[in-house]
Amino acid sequence: MHAAIFESAHQTAARYDKAAFEFDAVGLTAEASAAITAPYVAVSRLKFGVQLRSQQELEINGTVLVIGEILELQVDDSVVQPDGYVDVEALQSVAVTGLDSYHTTQRLSRLNYATARVRKGCYSALISAR
Repeated sequence: MHAAIFESAHQTAARYDKAAFEFDAVGLTAEASAAITAPYVAVSRLKFGVQLRSQQELEINGTVLVIGEILELQVDDSVVQPDGYVDVEALQSVAVTGLDSYHTTQRLSRLNYATARVRKGCYSALISAR
């Protein structure tokens, strides 16, 4: 989600009556997808459709680990770098921690793929060579 809609997106997690559509309740517009049955938020800047592949209950605390497969990805080409990197800051993406804490993102750096041959502190020379 992005900064302009995070409060509405948060509110969709409320327990609405089964007959209610949470998008309507919070003023978001749905957008259909040919790849998945669940709707996207029309104004979302990053849309990805996921198919459930597995659910595993974790014995240690009873939570459920959900594993999905991404079937569809929609994002404006202007935020995709030549190497495929998606610039989430350009999307004004918002991250969530826990149930109710929202944060903007700020990239610290992009590092090369980690290998055993690279020592700590050697990254700046490697990145400038990209």
